[in-house]
Amino acid sequence: MHLSGGAGGIAHVLEHLGPPLEGWWRDLGSVTLNGKLNAAVGAWPRNWAASIPAASPVGGTSCCWPFCSSRPAAIDCRKRQGEVSMTMAADGDVTYELRDGVAWLGLDRPHKRNAIDDALLAAFEAAVRRAQDEARALVIFGHGPCFSAGLDLAEQGAREPVEVFYHSRAWHAAFGALRQGRVPAIAALHSATIGGGLELAAACHIRVADETAFFALPEGTRGIYVGGGASVHLARLLGASRMADMMLTGRVLDAAAAERAGLVQYLVPDGQAKSKAEELAAKVAAMAPLTVLGVLHALPRIQDMSESDGLFVESLMATLSMTGPEAAARLAEFVAKRAAKVTSPDAAAADAAKRR
Repeated sequence: MHLSGGAGGIAHVLEHLGPPLEGWWRDLGSVTLNGKLNAAVGAWPRNWAASIPAASPVGGTSCCWPFCSSRPAAIDCRKRQGEVSMTMAADGDVTYELRDGVAWLGLDRPHKRNAIDDALLAAFEAAVRRAQDEARALVIFGHGPCFSAGLDLAEQGAREPVEVFYHSRAWHAAFGALRQGRVPAIAALHSATIGGGLELAAACHIRVADETAFFALPEGTRGIYVGGGASVHLARLLGASRMADMMLTGRVLDAAAAERAGLVQYLVPDGQAKSKAEELAAKVAAMAPLTVLGVLHALPRIQDMSESDGLFVESLMATLSMTGPEAAARLAEFVAKRAAKVTSPDAAAADAAKRR
């Protein structure tokens, strides 16, 4: 990353960053600071700030989602930000819909309880990469009786060790498209969310479960080990000891236990996971782009840093976000008392009831 501004300034600091900080910041892209943010991550138009309508919480009429490395000509940004924009597609065992800037990705092998085979995995990764270019939020759900029963064991015949290794790495790559992408991913979970299905849910940023959801890692009882990222993503959510318990004893967590353990952030009544995910996706889609960047890419890396390095990167991220055009507009709205205030959950629920 190249930052220019006051003498020395942030540019001078970044020049002296050691790995892994320097490499990470350089990965963010090219940024120039001269009183305002002229360009940022990916293909961000120079006149982006001037194009933000007063009523728009997301952006203006001339820009695409600012994290896109390129702006596909087929995407009409004005339609995505001002109207209902919908496309439907089906690629084998995955459905894809774009609606109001939110991509809806559905696992669609209900006759197999949405078990993940190689074809579904490839279609899933392609759909996720499409969403990174078209959407501002992503919701992943399962068609039919459950979210996903995990790896399709019927496809797993005798394999050479090297084949098993690269098969696992293919799962890492597909789920890495979520973890390393530009768009926050929300999992809407119901009924069986086990094995590879649980690994997929753990790779998302937010998880919503209805009361029917249950969670397990049956790999241990079947004489195998997880291979879709659970050792990293799920262990960080539950803790290694809880994950070990699930693998060694076959323990199954119901939705309430999963919420208590921190596996899911939202627990809703039966059949309401998708509606809650839609509500959350609308909020996520309205977030300032640089704030999203910090949450998706700075926050996870800070967890792996020492305290001093983590706090240092936090300060850099705060600097970057507060110099963006969205920050200036939103802070001005707050100062002018035109922005919504933070209220208690009870007050917010009462207000929502009045509006109904």
